Amino acid sequence: EVYVPLRIACRPRDGLGSRETNADIVALEAVFTAAGAGNPVLILGEPGAGKTTALRKLLHVCLRDDGPENLRLAYDTVPVFLRLRRITAELLRDRDPLARLVERELSDLWDGNPPEGFAAQLWARGRLLLLCDGLDEIADGEVRVQTAAFLNHEIVVRQRQGIRAVVSCRRAAYDGGTAKFGDPFLHLDVRPLDDGQMADLIHGWFRQAFLSLGRGGPAEAVTAADRLVADLKSASYGAQQVKVLVATPLMLTLLCLVVLRGGIIPQRRVDFYAACLEVLLQRWDAAKDKDIPPLLDLTNALVVLRPLAWHLHRAGRRDDLSDLEAVNLIEERLPGQDGFAVLDWLHHRAGVLAETGPRRYGFMHLGFQEYLAAGHVAANRGSLVKELAGL
Repeated sequence: EVYVPLRIACRPRDGLGSRETNADIVALEAVFTAAGAGNPVLILGEPGAGKTTALRKLLHVCLRDDGPENLRLAYDTVPVFLRLRRITAELLRDRDPLARLVERELSDLWDGNPPEGFAAQLWARGRLLLLCDGLDEIADGEVRVQTAAFLNHEIVVRQRQGIRAVVSCRRAAYDGGTAKFGDPFLHLDVRPLDDGQMADLIHGWFRQAFLSLGRGGPAEAVTAADRLVADLKSASYGAQQVKVLVATPLMLTLLCLVVLRGGIIPQRRVDFYAACLEVLLQRWDAAKDKDIPPLLDLTNALVVLRPLAWHLHRAGRRDDLSDLEAVNLIEERLPGQDGFAVLDWLHHRAGVLAETGPRRYGFMHLGFQEYLAAGHVAANRGSLVKELAGL
């Protein structure tokens, strides 16, 4: 009901995307047809634009009975989602780094106990769709460049085994870095939502929210959605950085949530993140179950979240925070609290933390991690000066 198809466009060879025409737009299910001849695909986009969503959508389509054929892949192609941030210099020295990465991801799916030999048999069989997420999330810049060079070569070599690949990366990290993909990669850009897509998502979201929360009927939902659409088009917000920020599905959804809970459209990025966190941690949590108050008030929630974000950010990590790491940090900051209960609340009820693997967590959007880490630095600048000077 709320899903809005992404706009994905072929990128000119010079990397400049301003000359987009309707002919450049590629349906997600048609990317392999556009790439042609077994060639790999690179998907670029802003944070929250839907790069990871696009890869997971391809995974789900491929798992359908006729999915691989609809994607113009071999009928028995098996998709595997790979988190490139797990690649290290040590892994690249392995005899077969891609095979090891596939093995690790499949091991996570079975909570560390996959069927013996399954990953090796799957890799030897070939006919895989490797969905390689987040080249930019490899923290070590040198390892990132080495990974791109390795994938440039290895994915092409593996084509004869029926292995196809899609790689995602932040646009700014790709354009401003030295990790590049040349031919035969098809370069695609996930475009920001246009005004029509934003209006469709806003109307769909309010329709479902009013229905789920009993806030009113369809007419009231339309009125609320129309008001937000009009506000975003107004002179007050049309040129604001927040208008650009919310031109992604995740961030626009969060703005809908802020407005639904009685907030106004923030005019600065920092105010937007603050408003989203307040709604998620307090008002939205209370709205979902009025009989159960939020486990923590906003102040104590931030006491926990800021050091969690800094803990990840300082190490160049994103979504591999173990439950025990999180619990130890929580109980250190809030003595007397049950760390597991707080972690469960932050994940299941507030939704600020997402489970990214068995007993592994990360922030729902990298922007929140960066915002909260900055808040931790601001609140502890005296004790962090020496550490920051050494970064």
